[in-house]
Amino acid sequence: MTQKTIVFDFGGVIFRTSVTEFYRERFAKQGRSEEELKFFLATVLPHAELSATHVGDTGPLLLEKAEQYPEWAEEILAIGADREFLRQVRNVLPGMAEVLEDLDKDGYRIVGLTNWAGDTYDTLPKGFPDILGHFNQVVVSGKVHLRKPDPAIFTLAQEVFGNPNPEDVYYFDDKQKNVEIARQTVGWNSFVFKDAGTVRQALALQPKPF
Repeated sequence: MTQKTIVFDFGGVIFRTSVTEFYRERFAKQGRSEEELKFFLATVLPHAELSATHVGDTGPLLLEKAEQYPEWAEEILAIGADREFLRQVRNVLPGMAEVLEDLDKDGYRIVGLTNWAGDTYDTLPKGFPDILGHFNQVVVSGKVHLRKPDPAIFTLAQEVFGNPNPEDVYYFDDKQKNVEIARQTVGWNSFVFKDAGTVRQALALQPKPF
């Protein structure tokens, strides 16, 4: 039988991330107020602008913002790949380390498809070597300069993963739009991730990986 390929999104599926929590802790240590935090996240370093760097690197945006807001420069640069980025990756989602271990042990091929800036993605193996060690390949939006839900990134991922039979590919993402586009573009069996049980239930009725 053909080996089954399991494709995982990263943020919201493998990892729980929070820029807000990162800065709330940092601001609290400095005695800054919640109002200052809200201003910083809404005006100085908005989520939408950080998210936009997922088609490249975060570093250039942070340097630009530090020049624009010199009074906030130290805080802006703190979340860079060369500083404390890993602190905003709060944890591996409950049960997912065990899911990856079980899939690996049972012979599934584990790959990733994530919207993640290229430079900050490179820090992940330093903080989570055991988790990243389960992945055979990962298509990173910041490395390929395409971003979900653009259909082109799914087409590219299908090619990078060796053009497996779509019937043998199972994709898990926490965003409904991404799931729909993956199904429409490359025909993967696609599921909206809720928790580790989503993966176990989706694969429980399927044949063994070989």
